[in-house]
Amino acid sequence: MCALTAAPRPYLGVSSVLGRDLSMADAGVQGLSAHVGDLALVSAPLPFPWTDHYQDELGPTPVRRIVAFQQLMDPSQLGALKRTTGRLEVSLTAEERLMPLPWTYPDYADDVVRHLFNRLRALLLVRRRLEGKPL
Repeated sequence: MCALTAAPRPYLGVSSVLGRDLSMADAGVQGLSAHVGDLALVSAPLPFPWTDHYQDELGPTPVRRIVAFQQLMDPSQLGALKRTTGRLEVSLTAEERLMPLPWTYPDYADDVVRHLFNRLRALLLVRRRLEGKPL
């Protein structure tokens, strides 16, 4: 039988996850795992100096993780998987941010703490979307 007419075989799903920082990349990894399934491999954090294409969205020093999924994947589901990863990306990079109010405790208004809380909020939104619960 000609290789071009053979049915596609299941493949090992591999994804590259970029984040502004490690917590954002890890939120992406957790979101993928929650939707797609268990991970066979999660790389160590990797620098991503290869392009400035993502600088507006992810800053000058994005962090990358490469993951592989435990279950082999059906090639006919690749389109659905790409749509899922697109929705996950949008939810993690949403423009809506937590902003301090005049009565916010000064330590909670600090940029570092607000950034952490924004990442936690993004993780919450991802989990709710993946579980089909209201935002």
